[in-house]
Amino acid sequence: MVENLHLISNYEKVKKNFEKYRGDDNVILKRSEKADKKYKVIIDGRRTVHFGSTLPDYTHHGDETRRKRYLARAKAIKGNWRADKYSRNNLSLHLLWN
Repeated sequence: MVENLHLISNYEKVKKNFEKYRGDDNVILKRSEKADKKYKVIIDGRRTVHFGSTLPDYTHHGDETRRKRYLARAKAIKGNWRADKYSRNNLSLHLLWN
């Protein structure tokens, strides 16, 4: 579990983004117990996805320049992550950098 999460992320903003993003899906947001991830979502009680590095995110620093650079990098990631609403990349984009 990331110690001092409040120094790198704003849980209240993340939770607000999460509520909007998940819609009516049966998904729960919690702090991750992994040392290298901030949060996790549990989907339908069966699938768990851990996401968010231990670096500060936009919900904490609010730096628009850093946000734009992150979004450009994240959107350029190859693979089929866009097809999975709850992929690590989608969760980071929509919850931590929105």
